[in-house]
Parts: sequence; C-alpha cells; structure tokens
Amino acid sequence: MNDNPKVDIFSKFLKEFQDETDRGASIMAGSILDEKLKTILYDFLIDCKQTKDLIDGYGAPIGTFSSRLNLAFSLGLISEHEFQDCNTIRKIRNEFAHKFEMDFSFEDQKIKSLCWNLNAPTPRDKETFKDKPRLLFVNGVTMLYLNWLYREEYVSKRKLERPNWKGITWMTKE
Repeated sequence: MNDNPKVDIFSKFLKEFQDETDRGASIMAGSILDEKLKTILYDFLIDCKQTKDLIDGYGAPIGTFSSRLNLAFSLGLISEHEFQDCNTIRKIRNEFAHKFEMDFSFEDQKIKSLCWNLNAPTPRDKETFKDKPRLLFVNGVTMLYLNWLYREEYVSKRKLERPNWKGITWMTKE
C-alpha cells in the first residue's frame, strides 16, 4: 500500500476498472470522473448549503455528469482537451448504458469512432492503440483522471469567497 490515499484509491479503481466488462468499464469511468468533477467544484465554490443543494441531491441543477462538466469548463477549472475527452467518455458511457444487446462492446463501430476521438495519447501514440478501442478508452480515462488527481488542491487556491457587499449599492460611484 502507498502512503498516499489518492494513489491508493486510484490503484484500486484501475485494477477493478481493467477487470470489468466493457459495459462495466464504461459506467465505472463515467462515475469516477463525475465524482472527481464534483470534488473539484466543491473545492472551488463557496462553502454553503446552497452550493450543496446545487451539486447534490434530488433535482440538483449541477447534479449530472454533463452539467458538472459544463460548469467546470465554464469556470476554467478544466482544460478544453479535458472537457472534450470527458464529453467523449460521457457519450461512450451513455451508449453502453442505453444499449441492451448482450454482445455490445468496444468493437461496435460507433464506440470505436468515439474512442478514436480521445486526445489523451499523442497522435503518434494512437498507432499503439490501432484496433484496440478498449485500450484507447482505458488510456484516455486513466490520463484524464491522473490529470485531475490533485486538481482540487490547485482549484482550492482559487476558491471563491463571498465579497462584502455592505455599503456597495447601485448608487455608489467609483
């Protein structure tokens, strides 16, 4: 065991993730990235009940993977390439979640095409993954998660604080 709990959690995830079925791997990938986005957002937004209400619970406006992804990108908490890769992973997860064919896999042409859109490896590295869409997906999820492993520490340095609006009105001239 490593002395770093984040690395331990990721190592456990990676082992289980790689052993999963294609459907299970796609759903696990979406879940771990969604949770990471939630943590990043909590570490940036003002600590208050309203933030929790926005992010967690029934009917939370920022309670979905897609809405968290869009907000994190809009706030500058993730890069454009991270946003694009995460959106691709989300689409792959949705394909697996809504297809009920027993033989549906990473070999499906639509899934292969989506996997090929992942930016994590460099273009020359993509040749390593030729005709291995699941390996490309695992690599993309792994690289994205590793990019975000300590993101909350950096984000928390930019954490929003409630300004003191007392005495500042629309009538105040600068």
